[in-house]
Amino acid sequence: MSDNTPIKVSVIIPMYFCEDFVQEMLSTMSAQTLEEIEVICVIDGSDDRTEEIVKEHCEKDKRFACVYQKNGGAGKARNTGLDIAKGKYVISLDSDDEYSLGMLEEMYSVAERTGADITICSFTRRNYSEETTDYNLGIHKNMFFGKENGNRDEAKRWIASVFNRVTNKLYRRDFLNKNGLRCSETIVGNDVFLDVASLCIAERIAVIRRDLLTVRRLYNQDSITSHSGKNNEQTLTAWREIWDFLEERGLQTEYLRQYCVKFIHSLEYRTGADYNPAFIKEIARTLCEEKPWKEIGSNQFTAICGKRLTLDNLEILKKEAEEEAQNENPVSKKVQAKIITLTNNIRAITEIKQICKEKYGKVFF
Repeated sequence: MSDNTPIKVSVIIPMYFCEDFVQEMLSTMSAQTLEEIEVICVIDGSDDRTEEIVKEHCEKDKRFACVYQKNGGAGKARNTGLDIAKGKYVISLDSDDEYSLGMLEEMYSVAERTGADITICSFTRRNYSEETTDYNLGIHKNMFFGKENGNRDEAKRWIASVFNRVTNKLYRRDFLNKNGLRCSETIVGNDVFLDVASLCIAERIAVIRRDLLTVRRLYNQDSITSHSGKNNEQTLTAWREIWDFLEERGLQTEYLRQYCVKFIHSLEYRTGADYNPAFIKEIARTLCEEKPWKEIGSNQFTAICGKRLTLDNLEILKKEAEEEAQNENPVSKKVQAKIITLTNNIRAITEIKQICKEKYGKVFF
């Protein structure tokens, strides 16, 4: 690729203590079938060999650039890359994920053909600690009823079902810049704002129903998100930013249902992954004192969010998981994890319900 060739896609990759797998990722990016790319590797204060390996690769492939920043988290690193990106489209990938060699070419081709602001592909999630793999994630099975793309009105009903993940989404760069869309610079949930806000205002969204990347779930002692119990409150900060964004755009009524459902999904994930008493108290306060929750009664809450987090429903799901475990010898790690998650959910929702009722006189669940 010559210096004058227009860049079709800018790939932004935050990097933090990833020396064990960064070489494999760099080689995969160099081998992408779409050649007109730039790869911006943002070293987020990592003091292992990551930067050294990246710089060596930059010498071999001039499409790669290495940028160093003081440790500030993946959100800040993504924003650093977005601010210097030159491609018509941008995508932010994680350094430990696995990419199909035709990923960028396929996403670029669909974006060009459909005129989409956002192009979404499905992905595989491989959990190495539990030795499980999930396929066809990231796109609701009925999204656009099998069509390749849809407008904002068609997409609206499915926004609540799309994963909060930016790494399976290709964004038109001028769409992001025109609307001032960037990641939050919180440590946890840094991509939630960009993901949800962009879906709410995109005029056209395209979907590719193929797994073009594999998301690795690893337990990394050095990863900030491996200590998410200490930082869960920052997830609430991201959701506050989203609500402020919707209010500023006059979209709060239009997207109330989608906002509430996605918030509850996030709450379910966080309380199930790691029980945290401080986070529990902050959730209760948020539900009772902050918009939009303080304006929503228990009947409206149930109508919007359904029975997903009711104690009765969680107890039923836990009982089903325990029955499933009894039929397995030995019990799979996936089922063990499901039981732990539901146990944490039940404990958390019980305490949230109690705090809301005793301190604020409100009952949501």
